[in-house]
Amino acid sequence: MTVVDGGAGPLRGEKPDLLLAEGESGSPAAESTLQAWRDASGGPPPVWAQVPRGLERVLEPVAMVWGRLDRLTTRRYVTKVVRARLGEISGACGPQVDAERILRERLKRRLAEQGTVPVTDPVGWLVGRALPRRAVCPDGRCDDGRRMDTRADCAACQMLVLDGRALRSRAFAKATTALAGGRVDRPVFEAELNACWQREAATAAVRREDAVRERYARERVWAEQRAQRAAQEAARRALACTVCGKPETAGLCGRCRDERRVEELVAEAVDVAVATWGMGGEAYRLYAVRRTERVMRGAVDQAVTDLLAAGGGVFAESVALAARLAAELQLGALQRRAVNHFAYQPSAQAEFEKVFATEMRRSHLHDSVDEAREAAEEAAETARFNTAHALLDDRLRMLRAARPTVEADAGPDWYAQAAAEVRGLIRPAPTERPTGLAGLAGGWQRAGGGGGMNRPAVRAVAHRPVRQPSLTEWVQGLPGLSGRARRLLLEGDTERRYAGRTAADSGYRMTMALAVAVSQPGREWTLAQWWEALVLRPTAGGAWARSLRSRKGERYAEGKLAGMLDKARAFVGTSGTSGTIVCRADAMLAIARLRAAVEAVVWPGPGGGTDLKNLTARLQLAEQAGGLEHEVSVRQLAELMGCARSTVEASNARLRTARWLLLVTAGTGEHSSTWSLRIPPTESEDQESCARPGHRPAPGERGAEGVPDVHTGLEVSTRALGAVMVADACHHYAHGTSGARILAALDPLDGADIAHLAAATGLHRTTVRRRVDKLVQDGLAEETDGLVYLPRHLAADEGLRPDLDQLEHVALARGTAGLGDRRRKRHSDQRRSNRHWLTARTQHAVERRRSARPPLRLVPEGVVDESTGELRDTAWRGWIIDDPYRPTWPDDGSPEAVCG
Repeated sequence: MTVVDGGAGPLRGEKPDLLLAEGESGSPAAESTLQAWRDASGGPPPVWAQVPRGLERVLEPVAMVWGRLDRLTTRRYVTKVVRARLGEISGACGPQVDAERILRERLKRRLAEQGTVPVTDPVGWLVGRALPRRAVCPDGRCDDGRRMDTRADCAACQMLVLDGRALRSRAFAKATTALAGGRVDRPVFEAELNACWQREAATAAVRREDAVRERYARERVWAEQRAQRAAQEAARRALACTVCGKPETAGLCGRCRDERRVEELVAEAVDVAVATWGMGGEAYRLYAVRRTERVMRGAVDQAVTDLLAAGGGVFAESVALAARLAAELQLGALQRRAVNHFAYQPSAQAEFEKVFATEMRRSHLHDSVDEAREAAEEAAETARFNTAHALLDDRLRMLRAARPTVEADAGPDWYAQAAAEVRGLIRPAPTERPTGLAGLAGGWQRAGGGGGMNRPAVRAVAHRPVRQPSLTEWVQGLPGLSGRARRLLLEGDTERRYAGRTAADSGYRMTMALAVAVSQPGREWTLAQWWEALVLRPTAGGAWARSLRSRKGERYAEGKLAGMLDKARAFVGTSGTSGTIVCRADAMLAIARLRAAVEAVVWPGPGGGTDLKNLTARLQLAEQAGGLEHEVSVRQLAELMGCARSTVEASNARLRTARWLLLVTAGTGEHSSTWSLRIPPTESEDQESCARPGHRPAPGERGAEGVPDVHTGLEVSTRALGAVMVADACHHYAHGTSGARILAALDPLDGADIAHLAAATGLHRTTVRRRVDKLVQDGLAEETDGLVYLPRHLAADEGLRPDLDQLEHVALARGTAGLGDRRRKRHSDQRRSNRHWLTARTQHAVERRRSARPPLRLVPEGVVDESTGELRDTAWRGWIIDDPYRPTWPDDGSPEAVCG
């Protein structure tokens, strides 16, 4: 019967299709299956549930079975089981496999095995038969005897099959042997096979029983151990505090533990400060120790004071806890400052540039150049701070290794001591008499050496072995060496400060620098000390000396090292009157003289303030470099001064004309220019022609020193100026260079009026008045009775201590916040573009260059041992073979001829 205009809807009495539950969606497989059902039966199935979203590909083979799940909770349960099986496959085979494909193939196999037998229980069939993995072996990647990840046969299942075959083969051999004529009787074979299976089962049962007994024994031992530990823990908890005597505190109460932890945190903070800022010398170390301990103690005292001031009943434990938390916070801040300090060292900067260049080579993997640059900068910053953490850890490790360890001495061995005394009375130990330079090295400390290298002159009998110091401890204990000299001796020339034309020239330069370091007045080394540090100890700084001894012999090496030591002593002896810088102390003294000369000069005119900032930034760089000679580019100087690049170039020209600045080496490529600071010489006729009332004395001179006025000793502090000139608050559109100079000239106790500020800074009175009003308005200065003072919250022991939060607030109010970051970002982009251009130019030059013939190697391989540097072939003795393609024979007085 055909219904006219019946449409596609159901007729009266027919069940309509169920609507999709919330969160489910149809799929092409489900729709095709439903259509096939309709075509075959002439109507919809009694129940039809759609496949859940996201699992259409997996459940497509069993869409007909899934359609019969009539309850929403049932479908959610089976969906959870499906996702669990997907997770099981990913966990067993790894995340790289297609878990959905593997489960889909499993469902296809299960459905094919079902055949024409109808599925009466859809939930039970899916959960119990279709979805679970079937395997007889313990391998989690096996399913139906095949690997799910590789689709190959399972090796474990094959081993089980082979074991069964071997068992049947043994049973067959026994059954054949038992019968005459080699006939096989099937009942006998079955009986023998059954007996073999029984024996295997009995053996397996014994193994299981043994395993159960072992497990019970282990559990019994574990229970005894847990009971023993519980008893020990109870006994430990019952102990009284060893410090205050409080009962039942496990040997240390919470208050004493926090107090001890505070001391440990203070010691750790001191180590971090010394490793970061105190490795330049003894004065730096003492300053870092005192300042860090004062800051840590101050933070702890402030936290305790705030807690007590809150009122109420405060327990002693709460006070100790507050002190510990304050110490931890202060230590964390100090560690972050230390990491930031190391993050901008040359090694960290080199790592940043290397990682950035590496990531930019993969820019084609990103959608745009900006995204690639952003990803490269992020990776480079991560590498920079990882390097900073590694540098800090290395410094801390070296600092703690150099510290003498206190070993707990065991009980005295009275028998060994008495036996040693008797042996000493019967046969006294002879005194060591070293002969020659190599023999003197063993007892060089007997003549008055100090440090950690003392050796007894008489053999002693010890009742227990003494731990020999490591090479790092030995070098740290050397007398009369600065921190830089110790690192040079221990690590070698890692910074390439003494690089020469060849390896021999570099080794000679580094050894000569060490000779100058050990020849300082009052800290001279003996020849035996010099020989032991370079030749007898495996120090990196003595590699050239040891190579010289292996190539030229011991007598030649002794004479050469002795001559270098004498030459260094002569150089140091004559440098005291010539003004030559031979050590860091001389360099710091020269920088202090130059700083005093800069502060003694009034810098008037429109470019005077810029020139003063230029010299201030260069003085900071000179202190970091350890001398008046330093390397800096125009962009780096602009970032330090807080001005434009063109302004820096004009200032450099003026300072070179005024002979404050000397260009040593012009920058090329990625290398910055090398500059040198100096005090300009003043001629008498110039002083007479330029003299005027109120003129200051010449740089470096004291002048007539008449009776001073109340406020005439005012000067602009370069250290204070260097602390504020880079801030956005001192930008040209905010307080400017004039405001920074006025702020650097203020004092918290000794006020100055407008006239004296104008005389000290070289500015006009109107300009000073206008700038002072702005400083007072922003809280950076205080004016009382016509005198201008530095606010107390900006004052410190060393002078001005800028408040970064206040300066940032001032920059926001003046509209200059972020200008410094934008300038640094612009300079960084320019540097990056310049590096790309240099790389492209170099690559273009390489491509255009003709391919030359490979050079002829004149020195065969194997002449020199690559691991030790020793000469194997004596026929090449005396030759300079650092370049195997161009060996030379020294015949003049050059350093190569002398150094070999």
